[in-house]
Amino acid sequence: MTLLGKIRAIFVTATLVIGGLFYVAYQIQMEHFESQMLDRFMQVAPFCHMQSAGQAPAADGTSNLLSTGGFKPLLLNPDTTNDLAHSPPILTHKMPRGTATIFRRGETYILRFHTTMGDQWLRNTQPTPRPLVMLLWYALALVALWGLYLWLVRSLQPLKTLHEAVTRIKHGDLSVSTHQPRRDEIAQVANTLDEALRKIEALIHSRQLFLHAIMHELKTPIAKGKLLNAFLEEGENKERYEALFDRLDLLLGEFAKIEQMLTANYTLRLAEYPAVELADHALELMLLAPEEIDRHLTRHIPTEITVHTDFQLCTLALKNLLDNALTHSPDHHATLTVTDTIWTIRNHGDPLPQPLEAWKEPFGASSGGLGLGLYIVHSITEVLGIGFRYGYEEGVNMFVLEVHGV
Repeated sequence: MTLLGKIRAIFVTATLVIGGLFYVAYQIQMEHFESQMLDRFMQVAPFCHMQSAGQAPAADGTSNLLSTGGFKPLLLNPDTTNDLAHSPPILTHKMPRGTATIFRRGETYILRFHTTMGDQWLRNTQPTPRPLVMLLWYALALVALWGLYLWLVRSLQPLKTLHEAVTRIKHGDLSVSTHQPRRDEIAQVANTLDEALRKIEALIHSRQLFLHAIMHELKTPIAKGKLLNAFLEEGENKERYEALFDRLDLLLGEFAKIEQMLTANYTLRLAEYPAVELADHALELMLLAPEEIDRHLTRHIPTEITVHTDFQLCTLALKNLLDNALTHSPDHHATLTVTDTIWTIRNHGDPLPQPLEAWKEPFGASSGGLGLGLYIVHSITEVLGIGFRYGYEEGVNMFVLEVHGV
Protein backbone atom coordinates (compact mmCIF):
# COMPACT_ATOMS: atom_id res chain seq x y z
CA MET A 1 0.00 0.00 0.00
CA THR A 2 1.27 3.46 -0.87
CA LEU A 3 1.85 6.16 1.73
CA LEU A 4 -1.15 8.11 0.42
CA GLY A 5 -3.26 4.96 0.64
CA LYS A 6 -2.22 4.43 4.27
CA ILE A 7 -3.10 8.02 5.16
CA ARG A 8 -6.47 7.65 3.41
CA ALA A 9 -7.15 4.43 5.32
CA ILE A 10 -6.32 6.13 8.63
CA PHE A 11 -8.69 9.02 7.95
CA VAL A 12 -11.50 6.73 6.76
CA THR A 13 -11.07 4.70 9.95
CA ALA A 14 -11.08 7.90 12.03
CA THR A 15 -14.28 9.02 10.27
CA LEU A 16 -15.98 5.72 11.09
CA VAL A 17 -14.79 5.86 14.71
CA ILE A 18 -16.04 9.43 15.16
CA GLY A 19 -19.37 8.49 13.58
CA GLY A 20 -19.63 5.50 15.90
CA LEU A 21 -18.85 7.63 18.95
CA PHE A 22 -21.50 10.20 18.05
CA TYR A 23 -24.02 7.43 17.41
CA VAL A 24 -23.28 5.83 20.78
CA ALA A 25 -23.55 9.24 22.47
CA TYR A 26 -26.96 9.81 20.83
CA GLN A 27 -28.18 6.37 21.91
CA ILE A 28 -27.06 7.06 25.47
CA GLN A 29 -28.93 10.36 25.38
CA MET A 30 -32.09 8.66 24.15
CA GLU A 31 -31.83 5.89 26.76
CA HIS A 32 -31.43 8.54 29.44
CA PHE A 33 -34.52 10.35 28.15
CA GLU A 34 -36.54 7.12 28.13
CA SER A 35 -35.35 6.29 31.63
CA GLN A 36 -36.41 9.74 32.85
CA MET A 37 -39.76 9.27 31.14
CA LEU A 38 -40.25 5.98 33.02
CA ASP A 39 -39.31 7.65 36.32
CA ARG A 40 -41.88 10.36 35.66
CA PHE A 41 -44.52 7.78 34.92
CA MET A 42 -43.76 5.88 38.13
CA GLN A 43 -44.63 9.05 40.03
CA VAL A 44 -48.07 9.28 38.46
CA ALA A 45 -48.68 5.51 38.14
CA PRO A 46 -50.63 5.19 41.42
CA PHE A 47 -53.16 7.74 40.18
CA CYS A 48 -53.42 5.91 36.85
CA HIS A 49 -54.09 2.69 38.78
CA MET A 50 -56.69 4.37 40.94
CA GLN A 51 -58.37 5.78 37.86
CA SER A 52 -58.40 2.31 36.27
CA ALA A 53 -60.04 0.91 39.43
CA GLY A 54 -62.59 3.75 39.59
CA GLN A 55 -60.95 5.27 42.72
CA ALA A 56 -59.22 8.20 41.05
CA PRO A 57 -59.98 11.78 42.01
CA ALA A 58 -61.83 14.01 39.63
CA ALA A 59 -60.93 13.75 36.02
CA ASP A 60 -59.57 17.27 36.01
CA GLY A 61 -57.30 16.44 38.93
CA THR A 62 -55.96 13.32 37.27
CA SER A 63 -55.37 15.23 34.05
CA ASN A 64 -53.48 17.90 35.97
CA LEU A 65 -51.29 15.26 37.62
CA LEU A 66 -50.58 13.60 34.27
CA SER A 67 -49.86 16.96 32.66
CA THR A 68 -47.47 17.81 35.49
CA GLY A 69 -45.70 14.49 34.92
CA GLY A 70 -45.48 15.17 31.20
CA PHE A 71 -48.22 12.82 29.99
CA LYS A 72 -51.62 13.11 28.39
CA PRO A 73 -54.34 10.43 28.19
CA LEU A 74 -54.64 8.96 24.75
CA LEU A 75 -57.76 7.44 23.22
CA LEU A 76 -56.94 4.89 20.54
CA ASN A 77 -59.19 2.99 18.20
CA PRO A 78 -59.14 -0.83 18.52
CA ASP A 79 -56.99 -1.33 15.41
CA THR A 80 -54.26 1.04 16.61
CA THR A 81 -54.39 -0.49 20.09
CA ASN A 82 -54.01 -4.00 18.69
CA ASP A 83 -51.18 -2.86 16.39
CA LEU A 84 -49.25 -1.26 19.25
CA ALA A 85 -49.85 -4.20 21.57
CA HIS A 86 -48.20 -6.57 19.05
CA SER A 87 -45.31 -4.28 18.09
CA PRO A 88 -41.93 -4.61 19.82
CA PRO A 89 -41.63 -2.21 22.76
CA ILE A 90 -38.51 -0.17 23.40
CA LEU A 91 -38.84 -0.50 27.19
CA THR A 92 -40.85 -2.65 29.59
CA HIS A 93 -40.97 -2.18 33.37
CA LYS A 94 -42.94 -4.22 35.89
CA MET A 95 -44.50 -2.27 38.74
CA PRO A 96 -46.38 -3.39 41.87
CA ARG A 97 -49.75 -2.48 40.38
CA GLY A 98 -49.09 -3.40 36.76
CA THR A 99 -46.67 -3.24 33.83
CA ALA A 100 -45.51 -0.11 32.03
CA THR A 101 -44.52 -0.51 28.37
CA ILE A 102 -43.13 2.23 26.17
CA PHE A 103 -43.65 2.24 22.40
CA ARG A 104 -42.33 4.67 19.83
CA ARG A 105 -44.17 5.90 16.76
CA GLY A 106 -41.93 8.29 14.81
CA GLU A 107 -41.01 10.99 17.32
CA THR A 108 -43.96 10.26 19.59
CA TYR A 109 -43.60 8.08 22.71
CA ILE A 110 -46.73 6.17 23.77
CA LEU A 111 -46.92 4.55 27.18
CA ARG A 112 -49.19 1.63 28.00
CA PHE A 113 -50.08 0.95 31.64
CA HIS A 114 -51.44 -2.57 31.90
CA THR A 115 -53.27 -3.69 35.03
CA THR A 116 -55.85 -6.34 35.89
CA MET A 117 -58.46 -3.62 35.54
CA GLY A 118 -57.50 -2.88 31.93
CA ASP A 119 -55.10 -0.79 29.86
CA GLN A 120 -54.52 2.90 29.97
CA TRP A 121 -52.68 4.64 27.11
CA LEU A 122 -50.69 7.81 27.65
CA ARG A 123 -48.75 10.06 25.30
CA ASN A 124 -45.54 11.77 26.35
CA THR A 125 -45.90 15.54 26.04
CA GLN A 126 -42.34 16.55 26.82
CA PRO A 127 -40.22 17.32 23.74
CA THR A 128 -38.15 14.45 22.39
CA PRO A 129 -34.41 15.25 22.25
CA ARG A 130 -33.34 16.10 18.73
CA PRO A 131 -29.77 15.35 17.63
CA LEU A 132 -29.34 18.69 15.89
CA VAL A 133 -26.63 19.99 18.22
CA MET A 134 -24.91 16.63 18.17
CA LEU A 135 -25.12 16.50 14.36
CA LEU A 136 -23.62 19.99 14.21
CA TRP A 137 -20.67 18.91 16.33
CA TYR A 138 -20.33 15.78 14.20
CA ALA A 139 -20.26 17.86 11.00
CA LEU A 140 -17.66 20.22 12.50
CA ALA A 141 -15.53 17.22 13.51
CA LEU A 142 -15.73 15.79 9.97
CA VAL A 143 -14.82 19.15 8.42
CA ALA A 144 -11.81 19.46 10.72
CA LEU A 145 -10.74 15.86 10.11
CA TRP A 146 -10.95 15.99 6.32
CA GLY A 147 -9.48 19.47 6.25
CA LEU A 148 -6.46 17.93 7.99
CA TYR A 149 -6.48 15.13 5.41
CA LEU A 150 -6.45 17.56 2.48
CA TRP A 151 -3.64 19.51 4.14
CA LEU A 152 -1.55 16.35 4.52
CA VAL A 153 -2.24 15.25 0.94
CA ARG A 154 -1.20 18.66 -0.32
CA SER A 155 1.97 18.44 1.79
CA LEU A 156 2.79 15.09 0.14
CA GLN A 157 2.17 16.38 -3.39
CA PRO A 158 5.90 17.20 -3.88
CA LEU A 159 6.59 13.47 -3.50
CA LYS A 160 4.76 12.85 -6.78
CA THR A 161 6.84 15.54 -8.48
CA LEU A 162 9.98 14.03 -6.97
CA HIS A 163 8.98 10.55 -8.19
CA GLU A 164 8.47 11.85 -11.73
CA ALA A 165 11.89 13.53 -11.61
CA VAL A 166 13.57 10.35 -10.34
CA THR A 167 11.87 8.38 -13.14
CA ARG A 168 13.35 10.78 -15.69
CA ILE A 169 16.75 10.42 -14.01
CA LYS A 170 16.37 6.63 -14.23
CA HIS A 171 16.02 6.96 -18.00
CA GLY A 172 19.18 9.05 -18.22
CA ASP A 173 17.86 12.61 -18.08
CA LEU A 174 20.25 14.24 -15.60
CA SER A 175 19.21 17.76 -16.59
CA VAL A 176 16.01 17.51 -14.52
CA SER A 177 15.87 19.76 -11.45
CA THR A 178 14.36 18.61 -8.15
CA HIS A 179 14.94 21.88 -6.29
CA GLN A 180 12.04 23.00 -4.08
CA PRO A 181 11.68 26.32 -2.24
CA ARG A 182 9.99 24.84 0.82
CA ARG A 183 11.74 23.89 4.06
CA ASP A 184 10.13 20.62 5.10
CA GLU A 185 11.78 17.18 5.07
CA ILE A 186 10.61 16.36 1.53
CA ALA A 187 12.16 19.58 0.23
CA GLN A 188 15.43 18.78 2.04
CA VAL A 189 15.62 15.39 0.30
CA ALA A 190 14.72 16.94 -3.08
CA ASN A 191 17.31 19.72 -2.75
CA THR A 192 20.03 17.28 -1.66
CA LEU A 193 19.21 15.09 -4.68
CA ASP A 194 19.37 18.16 -6.93
CA GLU A 195 22.84 19.04 -5.61
CA ALA A 196 24.01 15.45 -6.19
CA LEU A 197 22.63 15.53 -9.73
CA ARG A 198 24.50 18.70 -10.57
CA LYS A 199 27.76 17.15 -9.33
CA ILE A 200 27.13 13.91 -11.26
CA GLU A 201 26.27 15.89 -14.37
CA ALA A 202 29.54 17.84 -14.06
CA LEU A 203 31.54 14.63 -13.56
CA ILE A 204 29.93 12.96 -16.60
CA HIS A 205 30.59 16.04 -18.69
CA SER A 206 34.24 16.03 -17.63
CA ARG A 207 34.56 12.32 -18.41
CA GLN A 208 32.99 12.77 -21.83
CA LEU A 209 35.39 15.60 -22.64
CA PHE A 210 38.29 13.43 -21.50
CA LEU A 211 37.19 10.42 -23.56
CA HIS A 212 36.50 12.51 -26.63
CA ALA A 213 39.93 14.12 -26.34
CA ILE A 214 41.61 10.71 -26.04
CA MET A 215 39.72 9.24 -29.01
CA HIS A 216 40.47 12.31 -31.08
CA GLU A 217 44.17 12.10 -30.27
CA LEU A 218 44.21 8.39 -31.09
CA LYS A 219 42.34 8.76 -34.35
CA THR A 220 44.90 11.22 -35.67
CA PRO A 221 47.91 8.83 -35.58
CA ILE A 222 45.72 5.98 -36.85
CA ALA A 223 44.67 8.06 -39.85
CA LYS A 224 48.29 9.06 -40.49
CA GLY A 225 49.38 5.43 -40.19
CA LYS A 226 46.75 4.35 -42.74
CA LEU A 227 47.87 7.09 -45.07
CA LEU A 228 51.55 6.14 -44.84
CA ASN A 229 50.71 2.45 -45.18
CA ALA A 230 49.00 3.20 -48.48
CA PHE A 231 52.37 4.24 -49.96
CA LEU A 232 54.14 1.06 -48.90
CA GLU A 233 54.83 -1.60 -51.45
CA GLU A 234 52.52 -4.58 -51.58
CA GLY A 235 53.61 -7.30 -49.16
CA GLU A 236 52.99 -9.09 -45.91
CA ASN A 237 53.94 -6.12 -43.73
CA LYS A 238 51.51 -3.83 -45.51
CA GLU A 239 48.64 -6.27 -44.89
CA ARG A 240 49.58 -6.61 -41.23
CA TYR A 241 49.76 -2.85 -40.76
CA GLU A 242 46.46 -2.39 -42.51
CA ALA A 243 44.80 -5.05 -40.31
CA LEU A 244 46.34 -3.45 -37.22
CA PHE A 245 45.07 0.04 -38.07
CA ASP A 246 41.63 -1.35 -38.93
CA ARG A 247 41.57 -3.13 -35.58
CA LEU A 248 42.46 0.06 -33.70
CA ASP A 249 39.89 2.06 -35.62
CA LEU A 250 37.25 -0.59 -34.87
CA LEU A 251 38.09 -0.55 -31.16
CA LEU A 252 37.71 3.22 -31.02
CA GLY A 253 34.30 2.89 -32.64
CA GLU A 254 33.32 0.26 -30.07
CA PHE A 255 34.47 2.46 -27.20
CA ALA A 256 32.40 5.33 -28.59
CA LYS A 257 29.28 3.12 -28.72
CA ILE A 258 29.88 1.85 -25.20
CA GLU A 259 30.36 5.40 -23.91
CA GLN A 260 27.06 6.48 -25.52
CA MET A 261 25.27 3.44 -24.15
CA LEU A 262 26.50 3.91 -20.57
CA THR A 263 25.54 7.60 -20.57
CA ALA A 264 22.04 6.77 -21.95
CA ASN A 265 22.77 8.72 -25.15
CA TYR A 266 22.41 5.65 -27.35
CA THR A 267 19.08 5.16 -29.15
CA LEU A 268 18.10 1.53 -29.57
CA ARG A 269 17.15 0.48 -33.11
CA LEU A 270 15.19 -2.70 -32.57
CA ALA A 271 14.21 -4.87 -35.52
CA GLU A 272 14.11 -8.50 -36.66
CA TYR A 273 17.44 -9.90 -37.88
CA PRO A 274 18.44 -13.41 -39.01
CA ALA A 275 20.66 -15.11 -36.46
CA VAL A 276 23.13 -16.06 -39.21
CA GLU A 277 23.52 -12.41 -40.19
CA LEU A 278 24.21 -11.38 -36.59
CA ALA A 279 26.87 -14.08 -36.18
CA ASP A 280 28.55 -13.21 -39.51
CA HIS A 281 28.76 -9.51 -38.59
CA ALA A 282 30.22 -10.37 -35.18
CA LEU A 283 32.95 -12.39 -36.91
CA GLU A 284 33.62 -9.50 -39.29
CA LEU A 285 34.23 -7.28 -36.26
CA MET A 286 36.89 -9.75 -35.12
CA LEU A 287 38.75 -9.17 -38.43
CA LEU A 288 39.26 -12.89 -39.00
CA ALA A 289 39.94 -14.32 -42.42
CA PRO A 290 37.42 -16.93 -43.70
CA GLU A 291 39.93 -19.75 -43.31
CA GLU A 292 40.63 -18.68 -39.72
CA ILE A 293 36.92 -18.68 -38.95
CA ASP A 294 36.50 -22.22 -40.29
CA ARG A 295 39.55 -23.39 -38.37
CA HIS A 296 38.79 -21.79 -34.98
CA LEU A 297 34.98 -21.69 -34.82
CA THR A 298 32.24 -24.31 -35.20
CA ARG A 299 28.79 -22.88 -35.85
CA HIS A 300 25.36 -24.49 -35.47
CA ILE A 301 22.91 -21.77 -36.55
CA PRO A 302 19.58 -22.67 -38.20
CA THR A 303 18.89 -20.28 -41.06
CA GLU A 304 15.22 -19.81 -40.14
CA ILE A 305 15.88 -18.31 -36.68
CA THR A 306 15.45 -14.55 -36.37
CA VAL A 307 16.07 -12.26 -33.40
CA HIS A 308 14.38 -9.04 -32.26
CA THR A 309 17.29 -6.87 -31.13
CA ASP A 310 19.58 -3.93 -31.83
CA PHE A 311 21.97 -5.03 -34.58
CA GLN A 312 25.03 -3.03 -33.50
CA LEU A 313 24.88 -3.79 -29.77
CA CYS A 314 23.95 -7.46 -30.15
CA THR A 315 26.79 -8.17 -32.57
CA LEU A 316 29.22 -6.24 -30.33
CA ALA A 317 28.29 -8.42 -27.34
CA LEU A 318 28.55 -11.59 -29.43
CA LYS A 319 31.90 -10.47 -30.84
CA ASN A 320 33.33 -9.97 -27.32
CA LEU A 321 32.16 -13.39 -26.16
CA LEU A 322 33.61 -15.12 -29.23
CA ASP A 323 36.86 -13.16 -28.94
CA ASN A 324 37.22 -14.16 -25.27
CA ALA A 325 36.36 -17.77 -26.03
CA LEU A 326 39.04 -18.04 -28.73
CA THR A 327 41.67 -16.09 -26.81
CA HIS A 328 41.37 -17.95 -23.52
CA SER A 329 40.98 -21.49 -24.85
CA PRO A 330 44.14 -23.63 -25.00
CA ASP A 331 43.16 -24.96 -28.43
CA HIS A 332 41.91 -21.55 -29.65
CA HIS A 333 38.64 -23.12 -30.69
CA ALA A 334 35.05 -22.31 -29.78
CA THR A 335 31.56 -23.53 -30.67
CA LEU A 336 28.54 -21.29 -31.27
CA THR A 337 25.15 -23.01 -30.97
CA VAL A 338 21.90 -21.17 -31.61
CA THR A 339 18.37 -22.34 -30.81
CA ASP A 340 15.12 -20.35 -30.78
CA THR A 341 16.05 -18.13 -27.82
CA ILE A 342 19.38 -19.51 -26.53
CA TRP A 343 22.83 -18.61 -27.88
CA THR A 344 25.59 -20.70 -26.33
CA ILE A 345 29.35 -20.15 -26.77
CA ARG A 346 31.47 -23.10 -25.58
CA ASN A 347 35.23 -23.49 -25.30
CA HIS A 348 37.59 -25.88 -23.55
CA GLY A 349 39.69 -24.47 -20.75
CA ASP A 350 39.83 -23.66 -17.07
CA PRO A 351 36.71 -22.24 -15.39
CA LEU A 352 36.46 -18.60 -14.43
CA PRO A 353 38.47 -18.09 -11.23
CA GLN A 354 35.65 -15.94 -9.79
CA PRO A 355 31.84 -15.90 -10.11
CA LEU A 356 30.39 -14.10 -13.13
CA GLU A 357 29.24 -11.18 -10.93
CA ALA A 358 32.89 -10.28 -10.25
CA TRP A 359 33.45 -9.75 -14.00
CA LYS A 360 30.52 -7.37 -14.41
CA GLU A 361 32.68 -4.39 -13.47
CA PRO A 362 35.34 -2.92 -15.78
CA PHE A 363 38.61 -4.61 -14.89
CA GLY A 364 36.85 -6.03 -11.84
CA ALA A 365 38.73 -9.32 -12.26
CA SER A 366 42.18 -8.96 -13.76
CA SER A 367 42.96 -11.77 -16.15
CA GLY A 368 44.53 -10.55 -19.33
CA GLY A 369 41.74 -8.18 -20.36
CA LEU A 370 38.92 -10.72 -20.02
CA GLY A 371 37.23 -8.56 -17.40
CA LEU A 372 36.64 -5.66 -19.77
CA GLY A 373 35.13 -7.92 -22.43
CA LEU A 374 32.63 -9.46 -20.01
CA TYR A 375 31.85 -6.02 -18.60
CA ILE A 376 30.94 -4.84 -22.10
CA VAL A 377 28.77 -7.93 -22.64
CA HIS A 378 27.03 -7.45 -19.30
CA SER A 379 26.33 -3.75 -19.99
CA ILE A 380 24.89 -4.52 -23.42
CA THR A 381 22.68 -7.35 -22.15
CA GLU A 382 21.23 -5.05 -19.47
CA VAL A 383 20.39 -2.40 -22.08
CA LEU A 384 18.83 -4.97 -24.45
CA GLY A 385 17.10 -6.94 -21.71
CA ILE A 386 18.98 -10.12 -22.65
CA GLY A 387 19.70 -12.81 -20.08
CA PHE A 388 23.40 -13.55 -19.52
CA ARG A 389 24.70 -16.50 -17.52
CA TYR A 390 27.74 -18.74 -17.22
CA GLY A 391 28.24 -22.44 -16.59
CA TYR A 392 31.11 -24.92 -16.46
CA GLU A 393 30.85 -28.66 -16.99
CA GLU A 394 33.48 -31.33 -17.67
CA GLY A 395 36.20 -28.91 -18.76
CA VAL A 396 33.90 -26.79 -20.96
CA ASN A 397 33.03 -23.13 -20.35
CA MET A 398 29.52 -22.13 -21.44
CA PHE A 399 28.45 -18.52 -21.89
CA VAL A 400 24.72 -18.27 -22.56
CA LEU A 401 22.72 -15.40 -24.02
CA GLU A 402 18.91 -15.59 -23.71
CA VAL A 403 17.71 -13.46 -26.64
CA HIS A 404 14.21 -12.63 -27.90
CA GLY A 405 13.54 -15.04 -30.71
CA VAL A 406 10.49 -15.01 -32.98
